[in-house]
Amino acid sequence: MKKVWLLGLIGIALLILAGEKAYLFSSPEPILPEKSGVRSLGPVYDLERRTLAESITRTGLLLVPGAFSPSPKNIETLAKALGKKEEELSLFLATHKEPVLFQRVKFVPEIEGVFPKNYFERSYPYKDICSAFLGDDGLSGVEAYYYKLLRRKGSYLVTSIEIEKQKALFEDLNRSLKRLRAKRGGAIILDLETGRIKALVSKGDKEILFKPRIPLEVLGKVFEGNFEKSSYEDMASFLRDLGFGEATGIDLPNEEPGLLPPAISSLEDVRASGVQLVRALAALSTGKLFSPKLAKEIRIGKEEETISVETKNLDKITPLERGGVWWWGGSYKVGSFVIAGLWPRKNPKEAFLVYLEGVKAYGLPCYYTRFIPQAVKDSRFYKVANEKKPPRKIPENRMPDLRGLTLKEALETLSALGLEAEFQGFGVTVSQWPAPGTPLKKITKCRLVLR
Repeated sequence: MKKVWLLGLIGIALLILAGEKAYLFSSPEPILPEKSGVRSLGPVYDLERRTLAESITRTGLLLVPGAFSPSPKNIETLAKALGKKEEELSLFLATHKEPVLFQRVKFVPEIEGVFPKNYFERSYPYKDICSAFLGDDGLSGVEAYYYKLLRRKGSYLVTSIEIEKQKALFEDLNRSLKRLRAKRGGAIILDLETGRIKALVSKGDKEILFKPRIPLEVLGKVFEGNFEKSSYEDMASFLRDLGFGEATGIDLPNEEPGLLPPAISSLEDVRASGVQLVRALAALSTGKLFSPKLAKEIRIGKEEETISVETKNLDKITPLERGGVWWWGGSYKVGSFVIAGLWPRKNPKEAFLVYLEGVKAYGLPCYYTRFIPQAVKDSRFYKVANEKKPPRKIPENRMPDLRGLTLKEALETLSALGLEAEFQGFGVTVSQWPAPGTPLKKITKCRLVLR
């Protein structure tokens, strides 16, 4: 009797292990056809039309159990095509009786019941850098917000993201997380003139800037000082006009509105998200309350539509005379850290905020001035951007190297040589025909490919 019980327990354990192996094997690559790959979505570009996300067609293998014979030879061939072990494949097929699409195959085998099938895979050239607003195969972030429009044929989305500034801010955030030994964080840069987002990064939590976790006391001096100068009777109405207690209207899903009690005894009672705080700072500087946007324009077929930024004038607000930088927290006792500001100090052009959680380091307040993101300092962007580049030398009677140039720069170079141009794509030139160095004799046209 004991042997029977023992054999039964062993059998149950083997079944559980087999099920676990099949589950591990089936995720994430082999999936059911109705869930296979992402649906084809239009590409997403940055401000300079460089690709941030696009759908790529791949070829997979569709296996129909009723038509497939699980013979040792077929299992061996299919396992080689999938790059998997034969034992794992056998276990998987034994527990799955529905059609299965295998993705990322090495080759297409000639097996009865196994058919090649195309599927879409979402590609992200700047995956980690832009993960705060892109990802999950088009099912989150700005792609999810404009999903129905991006599903239409010929559509694409142009964002206000400046990818070089995005890269720099991502590096700044990583540096800050490391120095303060923080677990997670996020940072944002908002253009004060347009109300559009220039850069948005996060690490450890994609939605860290959209949840009301920050007490308003972090910028208490700024808001209290402006409240005294403005014509408001109570702090609650002042903060309500600055957008606290409501969603900002940013074009991202899952934004939370924040906490603003009807009566405020202390700014500790008010909880805001990072995007609410940076929007309020922008309002104090400009006297306008923006509904910040990531998308700049969207194209569907031949129709192009500009995504408008809703703006509300705040007549009772007394705008700040100049910018500044403010910080709060940053010690292991507080557990979080905020640095925000309007930059440059004179005639600010951007509002920015960096928020870190799980801080384990500490230091004096003056120590935190080094955490001003380099991405918002005018010494790195405004001055460099305004520097005149030396003219590119054009070889005499030879086709110049146009790779790395923007479309405008490439067209100007070709025009100077009296050549016509054909181009495909957006961004910077990645290839050209004729090749650089080709004699210009009998050449009248140059073809460019941009990405």
